[in-house]
Amino acid sequence: MKPFHSAYVLLFIFCVIQFKGVAQENNYWINQIGAKSSLLSGAVTASASDNSAVYYNPGNLAYISKSNINLSTDIYTLQGLFIKNGAGNGINLSRTWLGISPSFFSGGFKIKGTPFSAVTYAVFNTINTRYNLKGTHQGYHDIFPSFPGKEYYNSGYDYRIEIREDWIGMGFGTEIKTGLSIGLSTFFTIRQHRNIQHTNSSTFFENRRNGSFTQIGNYTDYRELDQIHVGNLWKIGIAYRKDKIKAGLSITTPRWTIPLVSKSVIERKLEYSESGTNSTNVSLYQEKLDSYYKSPTIFDFGLEFPISNNIINFRAAWFTAVDNYKMVEVRTPETSLGQQNGNIGSEFQEVWTSNRAVFNIGMGFEHKVNDRLYGIAGFRTDFNHYDNQTQRMPEQWIPHMSYWNLYHFSGGIHWYTRKFDEIILGLNYAYGRSKGDLQLASINNPDLNNNMMGPIGTDTETRYNRLSLVIGLTLNFAPKTSDQINPGD
Repeated sequence: MKPFHSAYVLLFIFCVIQFKGVAQENNYWINQIGAKSSLLSGAVTASASDNSAVYYNPGNLAYISKSNINLSTDIYTLQGLFIKNGAGNGINLSRTWLGISPSFFSGGFKIKGTPFSAVTYAVFNTINTRYNLKGTHQGYHDIFPSFPGKEYYNSGYDYRIEIREDWIGMGFGTEIKTGLSIGLSTFFTIRQHRNIQHTNSSTFFENRRNGSFTQIGNYTDYRELDQIHVGNLWKIGIAYRKDKIKAGLSITTPRWTIPLVSKSVIERKLEYSESGTNSTNVSLYQEKLDSYYKSPTIFDFGLEFPISNNIINFRAAWFTAVDNYKMVEVRTPETSLGQQNGNIGSEFQEVWTSNRAVFNIGMGFEHKVNDRLYGIAGFRTDFNHYDNQTQRMPEQWIPHMSYWNLYHFSGGIHWYTRKFDEIILGLNYAYGRSKGDLQLASINNPDLNNNMMGPIGTDTETRYNRLSLVIGLTLNFAPKTSDQINPGD
């Protein structure tokens, strides 16, 4: 390998292994795969002519004419999340953090003497979420009628989530006649999901004479899920090219669970005490439980056409609904629950999720500056698939919480170097806004009839922002033809 190639590879390896990334867990298009495709906002179902076609539309793999290696990553990603009244009226939840977003490594090669025009392998990350939100409250409230005056009340809410999803797979494409090709790709997915939700409160009676405090109430609700899910899915794609018009259609199957390696650990604790007269103490801990994660069927259509020195890309995708299902199959409560006093419903031990149907669109724009330099820009919608019609937080145990729609904007350059490699630089920006959603908790308006917690309200306002630096590199093993150097001409 040439020295400058080695330097590029070492740079990308360093970037990939040094940082941890973040994203949103309930948006299908939060990240796009491949640097150029990302800056085109993923609107490449019809036009992807690099290794990212294995993900967007394997039918386009037929048009990769040279063996190559592709590396890309969002080196730095700055994100901010703010939820007004998220843990109760006047208790905001917020977090700002810096990390690295998903990376993409792939290679493509030709196989002579086979019907396959090109075969591509790829290893990439689609989700890398990691953040936590905390809220606390201390104050005096009149909670217990049997005690004079107001009691001292101390409460807190803690939400933590980590989701990482990696894909490993390969695909091939072949041209069945001039301008028409088909392709097929398959991926094994490895999804790691950890979520902690902890709500607690303590109530104390203050002896005004000597200043001492006596605990008269306690409430704890602790939920932890640690899941590994391994699955498999397939993509079939069709690509059509005539003159300078390109069209593409791909269909992605739902994900199948590989049971022997898809396991979970769950822990749930519910404690409630009230002046020693009314108490509940229930605990559940189970490991090596069967895990499930379902994804939708996806119908993805794309179109590309030129206008003067510009290329316009369009994409539209329909994600089918996923019915409400258990993510973990818990063993019977007779063998799993600890000591308990009081009535505990089935929701105590069940982890649920579902996805509503979503329709997203994306637009990409390329402008030719000269034979080796192109400007790139893009926009896409990214509607949230959290199904608040069948899921009830915080009553149900639902191990994810993002509920806001996102809108993405991107821009950058695509540069063909004199060494016939490709360098891509750019920025991605996303924002989300939402109002009137359910609070995650209510920890500052205690009610004795509501486990010493407040009623869940909807006076919320959410703001989310993300800015990412994108760098991509393609190493080609042979000089490009003039058509490759001047795409769209």
